[in-house]
Amino acid sequence: MNVTSLKFHTCDVTADIPDIGLNHNEPKAIYARFFTHALQTKDVVTFFANCSKLMSPQDLLFIEYRTEDDAERTKATGAHYRNFLNAAKVEAMLNANGLKTQYLVQGLGFAKWKVDDAFVARHIIRSIKNG
Repeated sequence: MNVTSLKFHTCDVTADIPDIGLNHNEPKAIYARFFTHALQTKDVVTFFANCSKLMSPQDLLFIEYRTEDDAERTKATGAHYRNFLNAAKVEAMLNANGLKTQYLVQGLGFAKWKVDDAFVARHIIRSIKNG
């Protein structure tokens, strides 16, 4: 892929995504690092449903989020909303939307910042709707 061919779209992922005119024959990547744990669980479900609508089997979704194992750990940033997620429950939400994790790793050392060493999960996900 040539860098000049990259396109970015902005939308509200907590609502049904509008038709943004994507070519489903061109490979796409959706990247959501430290994003899903900022959503309420119902909005995570909507986000995955929207990703599923946009994705073809050749496309990839990359997510990283704080897990339940991070809830009591030291945080470098002030108190703000974090929805500590369970990787098995995330996988169930993905599967319910025709998505499947191809790669998953969980642990420490992936997202260190100052005194914060977040316990995170990282997934690489594909659509299984038509393939």
